Amino acid sequence: MKVKVNKIDKIKQVCEVCNQFVDNVYAISGNYRVNAKSILGMLSLDLSQEIELVIDSYRDSTITNFIKRVRSVL
Repeated sequence: MKVKVNKIDKIKQVCEVCNQFVDNVYAISGNYRVNAKSILGMLSLDLSQEIELVIDSYRDSTITNFIKRVRSVL
């Protein structure tokens, strides 16, 4: 899912949501992919562009829950 997080408090909230999941969550921007559970990793991305969040899970319920939680903080 693509998101726009250009404020530090939003980045913190997205990281907190990502940390609630045991699955790996990645943030992708341009040619860079970082751990979305890491605030420092998220801050290293170009925040002027959309960031793609990817959860590495095969369970549909986990993916759906992840999307709902991320949308709730944006």
